[in-house]
Amino acid sequence: MNTMSTEHRDFLSTRFVANLATADANGMSYIVPICFAIAGDNCYIATSDSNKRARNVRENPQAAMVADHYEEDWKRIGYVLIRGRAELLESGPEHEKATRLLRERYPQFGTIDPIEERLVLVIRVEHAMGWGVLAINSG
Repeated sequence: MNTMSTEHRDFLSTRFVANLATADANGMSYIVPICFAIAGDNCYIATSDSNKRARNVRENPQAAMVADHYEEDWKRIGYVLIRGRAELLESGPEHEKATRLLRERYPQFGTIDPIEERLVLVIRVEHAMGWGVLAINSG
């Protein structure tokens, strides 16, 4: 198991959009941009029960997420990729913590349906890797 380093977490804290990959029971991949929050070796993503992400996690709990930094100067690009088991949180202390973290990171959640009523998809990070320059602090 290669979980996230401080360097990985710091890089992810400067990214506000990432891409989440899930797959259904047949292995058909589904990749979408998402908003996320990191706490320890957990990645939290607000979702709803009716979307493809939630259905895929119920069928196949393996998930991956990648966040990157791109510039025209290729000496400054980099990414962090995480992989792990995904779960859906409906309520409870961890769900409350996740929705608080997401609301703090994305004030926009205050202007849409109550995030507290949404499912939270959590990736329990089992493997993390980074490539390129991870010390970029601008978006």
